[in-house]
Amino acid sequence: MRLLILTQKVDNKDAILGFFHEWIREFSKNCESVMVICLWKGGVDLPENVKVYSLGKENNSSKLNQVFSFYKYIWKYRKEYDAVFVHMNQIYIVLGGWLWKLWHKKLALWYVHRQKSFSLWLATKFVDYIFTSSPESFTVKSDKMNYVGHGIDSSRFSGNFFNKDNSKIKIIHVGRISEIKDLKTLILAGEILKEKINNLSIELYGDASNDVDREYVVELKKLIKEKDLGDVVLFKGSISNAEIAGVYSGANLSVNMSPQGGWDKVVIESLMAYCPVFASNLALKPVFGADVDKFLFEYKNPQDLAYKIEVFLALENKENIIKVLHDHAVAEYDFKNLMKKIITKLQ
Repeated sequence: MRLLILTQKVDNKDAILGFFHEWIREFSKNCESVMVICLWKGGVDLPENVKVYSLGKENNSSKLNQVFSFYKYIWKYRKEYDAVFVHMNQIYIVLGGWLWKLWHKKLALWYVHRQKSFSLWLATKFVDYIFTSSPESFTVKSDKMNYVGHGIDSSRFSGNFFNKDNSKIKIIHVGRISEIKDLKTLILAGEILKEKINNLSIELYGDASNDVDREYVVELKKLIKEKDLGDVVLFKGSISNAEIAGVYSGANLSVNMSPQGGWDKVVIESLMAYCPVFASNLALKPVFGADVDKFLFEYKNPQDLAYKIEVFLALENKENIIKVLHDHAVAEYDFKNLMKKIITKLQ
């Protein structure tokens, strides 16, 4: 099969979207050829059967020029691809779906987000298949749904929970700094845990991406100062996709405070790196299986989060628990399995 992929950015060093570079590589192993159209092209190291075309955002191309380039590429190479896979950006389908249907191209959308929009609803009318992680990750009703979890390269994560120094407890949060991430709950839980755990540190990996989020950072720093946690809570800034595995491996625990909705892939990444992760999103119940009550805490409840962490650290069999969760995460959510599911549908 010859596949056309459309995505926002192809850049193997990007802190947020760098993972998709490896998705493309894996697709290429299962396809005769792969053509990629992206808004932004950065660092690329892909096989010979992959061609990447940019719409020019990295060169400040205007939106009008980007639309013109989009139509130019899908028309010029229309006989060189058999199916289309769109990653997250449904606007590609709104613009090109009618042409792909006229040309009898199979069309699939990957979308993991709680947000509804008219463009997303319209995109569902053109596609043959919709892939998402869970029912909470795609809220537009459609009979084209395929719930497939996340697709993560488990080979990148080689951490070992069993050799970590538990006399110094490092808790991490990975993700952009934004109010929806509810970092105040983690800080307030840190205030509680500081009185019970010696050598506690909480490291926040990620940046604020806009003015609203930067104002939120100011609020967080004010709270940290009020609670006298300046020596505990540290802002570590953005990290590249290549560095993330080392961050998990160096931590004792990971925390994710995202609300009910789509799965945050950092939860799966953490488990793949043998890093216990505590989460407040009830949609993640399948990830934790029989141990769900140990790791799911009440949303916006720092007391419950601190209690769950304290209880887990006191368990004698915590190594066995993490081994089971790690093995399940690798078996169910490795991206190689996901790519095969998608390709099977598109063939």
